[in-house]
This record gives sequence, structure tokens and C-alpha cells, in this order.
Amino acid sequence: MAKHRAERTLQRLESHLQNHDWLALERPTIADCAVCPYVLPTPEGGMDLEPWPAILAWMPRIKELPACCAPG
Repeated sequence: MAKHRAERTLQRLESHLQNHDWLALERPTIADCAVCPYVLPTPEGGMDLEPWPAILAWMPRIKELPACCAPG
């Protein structure tokens, strides 16, 4: 059940990021910082992100932001 929910959520995120570089505006916002802690560790949970290339393209952009998604 959790994997199905994650896949549904990732698909929605993928659909948005296919047409936008960021989640809310045409620049990074708190929305990106709020979502990244849930998405970045996805591979550690055993989910392959290869089916979601727009998410894979977003991840390096979000990691470059200062203090956003920085480890604890």
C-alpha cells in the first residue's frame, strides 16, 4: 500500500516537473524545500526513480540550494 501511494505521488510530481523546473513558481520556493526531504531518500527506500526523469532532473537543482535539504 505504501509503495502504491509513493508511486502515485511521484507520478503527480513527475507530471508537474515535466513542464516546470520548480514546484510552485518559476523559481525555487519553500514548496521545493518542503517536498525534497520526502523525495531525495526514495532510492534508499528501495524505489527506483528511473521511471521519473523530471524528478531526477529536479533533484540536482534542489540539492544546489543553500540550506535546502541539507543533512541534519
